[in-house]
Amino acid sequence: MKNKDKILISVIDSIKLKDVAQIIDNLDSICASGTKIYISAGNKGDKSLNLYTLADSVRSVGALNNKGKKASFSCDNSLVNRWENDKLEIHRTKDGYDILGNGKTDVTFSQTGSYIRIPSFFNIRGTSFASPKALVKDLKE
Repeated sequence: MKNKDKILISVIDSIKLKDVAQIIDNLDSICASGTKIYISAGNKGDKSLNLYTLADSVRSVGALNNKGKKASFSCDNSLVNRWENDKLEIHRTKDGYDILGNGKTDVTFSQTGSYIRIPSFFNIRGTSFASPKALVKDLKE
């Protein structure tokens, strides 16, 4: 197997593999009870793997760009079983910030530090923002 074909596995140094295995077992149990779990596939590219997506029945969500194509940073392997747009847009409101995109204030100015200056509109990207979008779509169905 060539280096470029190897799957890279990233684990935070402080987490031991036995802890990861226990978490995967717990995720399996939760899914078996009928609870849906959405896990961000990861932002390390094509040949990466989020170990928690090894749990049975979890929804591993990859990121799509604005054109509906796989985002270049998104993990893409056989365990990714869901794709959603990767962008979180935040808009300034009269009282704070609209994070959910419904025009209502979700975070008030008083809930942020006075040193934080968020522009009137900005967006951030990643599989961490694609996963909640998958959940919201499923809840609406």
